Amino acid sequence: MPYVNSHDNSVVEKASIIMGIIALKQPFFDGNRRTGLVAGIKFLHDNGYRLKINQKEQDELIEMLSKSKKKYNALDPEVLKQVSFYISKRIEPI
Repeated sequence: MPYVNSHDNSVVEKASIIMGIIALKQPFFDGNRRTGLVAGIKFLHDNGYRLKINQKEQDELIEMLSKSKKKYNALDPEVLKQVSFYISKRIEPI
């Protein structure tokens, strides 16, 4: 995996926040965590990165987003750090 420099870390952090906000706010009747994941992946793609995850890793990421909501009913900064780290280890430039 390529090294993500500090400028690119902001892209990863923003993707994590996008995923977390959609999972937290529940704007849709169903599928909010999956929708958050897709929105975050799209954001990364639009900024020149591909998130390479398999189904198991996707499920792990969705579970992390669930923990953020369950813990405080607000975005948990520690969980967002975990999500950002998880993403940073699985992205590559397009």
